[in-house]
Amino acid sequence: ALRALLLFHLFLDLRSIDLERRLDDGRLLSLAEVDDLARLCRHPIESLNQMLDERTTQAQLPAVSLEKHRARLGAAVGKDIVPASATTRLRYIRDYLVWLANKRSSRNEANSSLRLALESARQLVVGSINARLPRSGRSFPKGREGLDPKTDARMLKVVDPHSPENPWTEEHARFRNALI
Repeated sequence: ALRALLLFHLFLDLRSIDLERRLDDGRLLSLAEVDDLARLCRHPIESLNQMLDERTTQAQLPAVSLEKHRARLGAAVGKDIVPASATTRLRYIRDYLVWLANKRSSRNEANSSLRLALESARQLVVGSINARLPRSGRSFPKGREGLDPKTDARMLKVVDPHSPENPWTEEHARFRNALI
């Protein structure tokens, strides 16, 4: 969860987003920013650190052609992480944004315009992030399945600490594995 929030704060730094000010105004992220966030959640955190370092270096260098900048940016981003990790990151970030909006909203009266604006922004961002959650490729349409009963019984017989078929020789390992 903390690494996801680290990634989120790197994203805020990369995009020069002052989230505290936005919360004061009753805003969170725009749809374009949610798209950008979802894209960046697919990359290793190290590549985002590199992008942030390059951005600060770029500010001190003379202008570069757009093609060179895009080529450098593509090289800095590197390989994507597995979709399940990107999904987990986005869920943690979504929950963090909901928490921030609810915390800020609770400071205001029920009918206040800031509270209503934050509620609207929260719903928009939550819906937008949910729509952009990557599919992990791991689906269990029938639910998760364990071992079939015959294989399960055989495995339990073999790992019994007193079984002559038990592959572990040390007594501690035999009892530990049977317990597991």
